[in-house]
Amino acid sequence: MKKYFFIALIALLIFLIAFHISEEIPQNADTIIFIIDSQIDQAYLQSPLAKITADSSHGSKIAAIIRNRSKVQIKALAVENVFGQIDQDKYLEALEEVKSYSENNPDKNILVNISLGFSEKDSQAEIIEKMSSPNLLIIAAAGNNNSEVKIYPAGFEETIAVAALENSKKMAASNYGEYIDISAPGVLAVNQYLYLPSLNLSRTIVSRGSSFAAPQLTALISKMLAYNNELNPFEALEIVKTTASPIEDELYQNSKLGAGAINSNRALREGSPFYFYLTLITYTALFIFSLTSLIILWKKFSFVSLFIFTALAVIIILAQPFLIILYRELGFRIILFTIFMLIILSQLVNILALYYFKNTKNLNFLLFLSYYLGEKKQEEIIKRIVLLLNSSAKHSEEIIFKKLSRGINPKKDKIKLKILARLNKVPLEEIIKSLKKNKLKAYFIGEELNKTERNYTDRAVLTAELIYYLLNKDYKKQELTAQIIGSYQDELLLIPLKNILKKSSAIINNNHSLYFILEILRDFGFKAADFSQLLRQIFQASDDNWLKYYLLQAYKELGKEDNDYQQFLNKNKQKLKEPALLALENKEEI
Repeated sequence: MKKYFFIALIALLIFLIAFHISEEIPQNADTIIFIIDSQIDQAYLQSPLAKITADSSHGSKIAAIIRNRSKVQIKALAVENVFGQIDQDKYLEALEEVKSYSENNPDKNILVNISLGFSEKDSQAEIIEKMSSPNLLIIAAAGNNNSEVKIYPAGFEETIAVAALENSKKMAASNYGEYIDISAPGVLAVNQYLYLPSLNLSRTIVSRGSSFAAPQLTALISKMLAYNNELNPFEALEIVKTTASPIEDELYQNSKLGAGAINSNRALREGSPFYFYLTLITYTALFIFSLTSLIILWKKFSFVSLFIFTALAVIIILAQPFLIILYRELGFRIILFTIFMLIILSQLVNILALYYFKNTKNLNFLLFLSYYLGEKKQEEIIKRIVLLLNSSAKHSEEIIFKKLSRGINPKKDKIKLKILARLNKVPLEEIIKSLKKNKLKAYFIGEELNKTERNYTDRAVLTAELIYYLLNKDYKKQELTAQIIGSYQDELLLIPLKNILKKSSAIINNNHSLYFILEILRDFGFKAADFSQLLRQIFQASDDNWLKYYLLQAYKELGKEDNDYQQFLNKNKQKLKEPALLALENKEEI
């Protein structure tokens, strides 16, 4: 159990580190995004979890889309007038501000998202042309007129025009034409995902239009630049184009939807091998953590673990937005410190628990505790319970019997059976009843019987009870008893077993008992070597081929020291028929 716990802990640590790196890289990127749009609520520039509402402004939605996918710096340039309408003069001023920033920061990658459009182009044509620079990329929405007629700035050669898609085809309202550079989904569920897209089930607000296609490209390119600082915006754009997916639309075939639909994962992998390996490590660590957690739960709770694991997984998935907020509020170091302190606290609790159950006499509590601890601690608790029961047999077995009789969990009952099997005076009848009820194999009972040193009287009583159940008319009880004896192997049992075989015709009323005895002798092996001649006598006197099969199976294990062992097998092989002949299949034994 410790091994799996350690693996799970390491996997969780690797996952957290990889996730932290994926958060930190975009934040440290030498890239800035300008959003030229309507008024933007500052909350959407800072947090990917800011809630979009029906009243959120157009600019706020654009900011939310970008922030939801990228952590680079965002600067909002609102171009509304006092009446809440887009003002062309303010728009031109915003372009001038971006141009000035670009000239003053030549080493900075600059992305400009413009999800606006004007039919008039002359007023902005000159400044757009002057803004042309290897480190500055203007990304604009194609418009929503279902037309090939260009709107601006998307229609300028210097800008990147983005058309909108819906259900893998051109969105009905989206503009199109040979000037389109690329396409992206235009039906968007804002806050649809965070950093583990396949896991998140957070809130959604649906928005439509090419306005919401452009920021997806902006965010993707900013992320590519963050993961690979050797790229410039135009090189990143080329990778996005070459990795784009085909579109199932005739307009795409006619080169009117650009290079295709953006494929974020493919573009990021192509743009940065580091992103690929970081993603691989993140999800591999998460998978290993989940798998080892399931194994730990399985070892503790058996089939119930599947329900526990599923419930925990659903809770974590639903709580993912909260966990992201927690991460952002507390920071990576505090979270690691908290995990470390929780581990120390759990160890302290374990130490205190161990001290308590080594000194307590509360059997009910000890029994309850034994179900939920690891194998080593469970073994220590069992020893403590057995010690208490053996020293106070009066009130001892009643507690176990009561709990055993109303038990419905085979794994818990197995622990109780282990305790009963270690008592000085073994309640064999209760053990066999419980084994039968829970459909458990009985081999482990014999192993548990061996863990207690009993006096001769207790051994003799146990031997007598085992023989009694071995000769029982109930086949299942016979089978379970044979399994117990086969793993218990107290040589005291050999005396009554030999007597039974000598007088088998008088004592044994069915062949099953005889078969079980022969299987037991086979398990005893060389310890029952003095049975060899008796087995040979029974073999020679019997005409039952099934009985001969079991006799030979036992003899092969316990008669190897006979001088004529091989001769006996060879001699009888010629006379045998199936199934007895099957016992001599192994060539090295004939």
